Amino acid sequence: MDTRQIEYMLAISQEKSITKAAQKLYITQPTLSQALLKLEQELGQPLFIRQHNEMLLTPAGQDYIKTAEQIMWLKKMLYNRLQANSGRLQISLGVSSRWGLDLLSQILPHFQNEDDHSVTFHVVDGLPLQLFNKLWDKSLDMAIITAEQPNQYPESRLLFQEEIVLAIPHTCYSPKKSHAQKPSNAASILSQFAKLPFILAEKGTSLRTSEDDFFLSNGLVPEVVCEIGNMTGALHLVSHGIGCSFIPDSRKDLNLPVSYFSASPKMYRYHVLIARRQIYEQPFFHDFWHQLNDAVK
Repeated sequence: MDTRQIEYMLAISQEKSITKAAQKLYITQPTLSQALLKLEQELGQPLFIRQHNEMLLTPAGQDYIKTAEQIMWLKKMLYNRLQANSGRLQISLGVSSRWGLDLLSQILPHFQNEDDHSVTFHVVDGLPLQLFNKLWDKSLDMAIITAEQPNQYPESRLLFQEEIVLAIPHTCYSPKKSHAQKPSNAASILSQFAKLPFILAEKGTSLRTSEDDFFLSNGLVPEVVCEIGNMTGALHLVSHGIGCSFIPDSRKDLNLPVSYFSASPKMYRYHVLIARRQIYEQPFFHDFWHQLNDAVK
């Protein structure tokens, strides 16, 4: 059931701002503005008016939002009844990284084969903050997300600490070539080979925050080639000499013409599990947590 348009209007109503609503939804401001314009044209009347830099509901908008809230409530009740009729518990699970998806691929078959658990998982991906907001508004039950610190999110459980390394194409630095001074870490190689172009992680990710902190602490201003959300894609670009990039250790590929360097001090990102309190109390959760930890080991 696609209720995206309704969710867009509810976000504008809650935030009283197109810009803030777009940020909350992790879509562009023009996309949200066009969705609002299209709906207002369809309805033949405005839903919002701008007053003192706020988007306020018109009488028609108030009617729309009231009905929209009822629709979202009915959707939730419908899904709950369908779950009850099927005899299975449906859990919505958010994932913000490839590492998290790889982890799930190891444990989901266990629940698929265990009739006693009666659990079906609905997996969605997204940026960490986006998934955390969905947990907050109860549209997600659990999430495996990346964080800059292990205790960044309340009531989270640490799954894994993963090093972030600098990937340099062999066209810029190759261990087979002779260099005046062999660099020992990311900062030294960047100082030795100034103005290396950079492929940065997508804004809103823990990796991007770590990159920004690294550049700031080392007094570096990177020459940015592009920003990308897929770190496997970033490594592919590095291997073709487009630029260098910070990537999670799990994405390293030693078969590519790429050299890898640790930062000093080492940079890490943390994979954590967050669940709503009611989920922690579900009988299946103990087994789920046990399976996650076994897969990490």
